[in-house]
Amino acid sequence: MITLLIDTSSEYCLLALIKDDATLIHTFYLHHNRLSQRLVPDIIALLHSANLSIETIDQIAVGVGPGSYTGTRVGVAVAKTLAFGRHLPLKGFCSLLAFLPDKEGSFACVMPAKSGAYFLLKGHQSSHSILVQHSGLHTRENLSQELHTVDFVSVNQPETLEGFASSQTIVPFNHCPHNLYKLLHTEPLHQAELIYLHSPS
Repeated sequence: MITLLIDTSSEYCLLALIKDDATLIHTFYLHHNRLSQRLVPDIIALLHSANLSIETIDQIAVGVGPGSYTGTRVGVAVAKTLAFGRHLPLKGFCSLLAFLPDKEGSFACVMPAKSGAYFLLKGHQSSHSILVQHSGLHTRENLSQELHTVDFVSVNQPETLEGFASSQTIVPFNHCPHNLYKLLHTEPLHQAELIYLHSPS
């Protein structure tokens, strides 16, 4: 089974073609807010580089955030359009998982929201799969408590967690994505609906 993977939730665009448990080819670049111009041509170029066509794709996986609202929306819209037009299954995954370090154990991925809250994704990563146990917005005080129950914490910028009382290992996001097939073995998988960083109620 060949999967086209798309994630545009951050300042980077990640595109990959995955066959079973192997990444055939991937590209990862700063998109400079030009996704509306570049995304479809770059998908076509990726397919050509792998000597494949859209007709050879069996399913599409797309990052649903959290992240840039506009960027995520463009990626999800393109993924939904291709899936609809080709009658392909469409799977969504939390975008933070694409940047998870190659490290086994219980993890927490943290991203600050503009509201002052923090988006927290907790789970467990093994050599072949990822189990998502919790995701949602947290206050600073509540987040500090949550971080004590994991083996390592992954953040985009380590300074995000300055002042937190936590003995866990802090690991920056991995900006050279690897083991992307594990995103297809994530439990549970999201529907392709965007994750918004709203203020906590």
